[in-house]
Amino acid sequence: MDFKKYFQELKRRKVFKAAVAYVAVAWVLIQVASAVLPAFDAPPFLLKALIILLALGFPVNLVFSWVYDVTPEGLKKTDELPDSTAPSQFKGRRLNRVIIGFLSLAVIILLYNQFGRSQTNNAESASTKATADSTIKSIAVMPFKDNSPAADHEWLASALVDVINNSLKNINGLRVIARPSVAYLESTNSTPVSIAENLELTHYLEGSVIRIGNRIRIIVTLISSDDFSQLWSKNFDEDMASINEIIDEVASSVGRELNYEFNLSEISVPATERTSSTEAWDLYQKAKYEGSKVIGAEPTIVRDYLEQAIKLDSLFFAAYDALGYHISSQYTWDGDLKDDFEKDIEKANSLYEFVIQKEPSYGMPYIHLAINKIWYEQDLEAYALYLKGVELTPAKRGSGNLFLPALGDNPEKHYQWAMAGMRESPYEPSSWTAKGLAEYFTGRHDAAIKTFEEAMNKFTNGVIQGTAVRVFYALGKYQKVINSGESYFTQVPNSRPARILGYLAAAHYKLGNQQVYESLMEELKEQAATSPIGSPAFHLAMVNAQTGDHESTFQWLDKAIEDKEVELFWLKVEPPFQPLYKDPRWEELMEEMGFNDIPKIF
Repeated sequence: MDFKKYFQELKRRKVFKAAVAYVAVAWVLIQVASAVLPAFDAPPFLLKALIILLALGFPVNLVFSWVYDVTPEGLKKTDELPDSTAPSQFKGRRLNRVIIGFLSLAVIILLYNQFGRSQTNNAESASTKATADSTIKSIAVMPFKDNSPAADHEWLASALVDVINNSLKNINGLRVIARPSVAYLESTNSTPVSIAENLELTHYLEGSVIRIGNRIRIIVTLISSDDFSQLWSKNFDEDMASINEIIDEVASSVGRELNYEFNLSEISVPATERTSSTEAWDLYQKAKYEGSKVIGAEPTIVRDYLEQAIKLDSLFFAAYDALGYHISSQYTWDGDLKDDFEKDIEKANSLYEFVIQKEPSYGMPYIHLAINKIWYEQDLEAYALYLKGVELTPAKRGSGNLFLPALGDNPEKHYQWAMAGMRESPYEPSSWTAKGLAEYFTGRHDAAIKTFEEAMNKFTNGVIQGTAVRVFYALGKYQKVINSGESYFTQVPNSRPARILGYLAAAHYKLGNQQVYESLMEELKEQAATSPIGSPAFHLAMVNAQTGDHESTFQWLDKAIEDKEVELFWLKVEPPFQPLYKDPRWEELMEEMGFNDIPKIF
């Protein structure tokens, strides 16, 4: 066979040009298909099928090019054409146009892939973290059922949910929904399926418990929210002495099932929450259950349970911390002053200090001790204790969403924490107030207003208004202050806290409602004469700062300091006090109270 002659014949019949044109067209078609098909959710096999068909068509194209020629009169066999016209120049010109056109397209696509797409990727990289959040696995522990014969172990079912939830939070990368959000949705008669949809869960846990004497039977099931299939389930039939080991196994099994890497020590029930006494464990969990039923002052049975637990196990450190918190909870923002106020706070602080001394790696007593020292003793340097507690227990930030904007020097850190709190518990009032505060202090004022308005529509038990009036007043939204304050009195008719009264008085003054303003100021003065709880003197000072009466402002601040009112830690960042900034007494007050010595960690 004369290959030279064969090669010349291939060239004469434009086979090479046809091959190049086919490859150019096929490559462009594949590139277009790879971009377009996913947009229509086309199955992957369609692109594969196209590639196979184009590959099979290549030899067919070569044979077709050898046998046929394109002429002005149509398609004709090359062998049938006279020598003067075979193969036609018409075919050659058309192939040239096809090659040039599709090669141009190929060059454009290549340039886009090299430069345009890389720039797009760079632009998208800024939102990569936000996008990744949507792919993070999320889980919630649904309320366990108490199937005990007498149905008298609801506290135990509640305890299991709490402890398992806390263990799962320590799996890095797993989004665990806080229990209050699940409880809120459950209170609306939502089913586990609808709760999973509202919280955008990828998985959830269901369970039940039966307790007879010291024997416990727990059934736990991990369910996928995609198709609500069971991914893992186990029955535990053990003695109560094995309760912590059961919880450890549940948490580790869930983590492995969801393909997370972790050390067992990271998710195990902490040593501070373990006890060798089953009875002490029962009492501790009963105390937490009774305390969870109320907002503010806890019932006295909580103290009884915790003191009994400590008697049974003198090294049950979680019980000491819980007892300190219970004692402190009797003196809230809006409660009533008791005769043994200072003695009880001193007792609570001694409990925290004891635990810190015995177990310095336990973060919660640092946080709770800091709260008491800042609220009730105006010891602002205790902010360092709070930061230490957060370092040891990142998932337990406590009242830090208040302390960070008031005492910290990093509003964006506060905002990050607040948004993380919203992701973890989107149906909890404190998440919304923290978010609204963070938006205000970072200059996101429109967002802050929207957050508080949405929250007050969602939660109608008066828990949002106390913070909402502060932000609305700072932004000059005086009518919103009045509307919010009045809605509080409607929702909580037997409570008239100083915080609400103070901002209402200031707003009415700004709007010229003199009679209402004077009436509210008299009510605040009556409160200041009887109790510092609720910080009436602080709010009287705030209103006087707005009316321009600086002498009265400093007099009321002196009384607030003397009475150790809890809201004094807001003093430096509270906008209504800005008229005092040029008064030399203001800087002296800041120095005296220790605002200039607060640790700046973040």
